[in-house]
Order: sequence, then structure tokens, then C-alpha cells
Amino acid sequence: MAEGGLCIRKLSDVCNAASLKLIWRCITDSTVWAKWMKNQYRKGLSIWEAPTSPLDSGTWKIMTKSRKAGLKCRRKDIGNDTSTAQCEPWIPSI
Repeated sequence: MAEGGLCIRKLSDVCNAASLKLIWRCITDSTVWAKWMKNQYRKGLSIWEAPTSPLDSGTWKIMTKSRKAGLKCRRKDIGNDTSTAQCEPWIPSI
């Protein structure tokens, strides 16, 4: 991503980063919002496979549209074979 001298970024890049941050918070936080999103939309499924419908909130729809980009950041832990949502940008093959 090239930035100008004023450090102006593309709005689409900022929106993508914000939606990935929402996914991260939904997975890792134990806040009321994260628990509500889990109970309302995930219903026992992982965030990567939870369905979406036209009646869902705009926030959930944005998060589900960003899942493909989020999957690029997902990795497997070797020890217990559980999925995590951590990005390892310095190891692009994972």
C-alpha cells in the first residue's frame, strides 16, 4: 500500500482493517458485545462457518464479508490442533 506525504490511506483499507478487528474482538474478548454476537449469530459454530441472513445486523454482515481476508491470517497451533485468529505476517505460508 503506497501512502502519500500526508499519510492518507485508502478508505477501503481502513474499513477492512476495522472489520478484521471486529472479528478478532468477537473471537478473543469476553465483553458483553462479544458474548452477544456469539449467542446471536454464531450459535455454537466458529466465526468462519456461521451463516448470515438478510435480517442480520450490518455489523455481522460486514464481519462475514471479511472472513475471507481473516482466513488468510488464521493459523493452526501445532500443540493441540486448535484454530486461532492470530496473524503471522512474517510467515506468509501459514
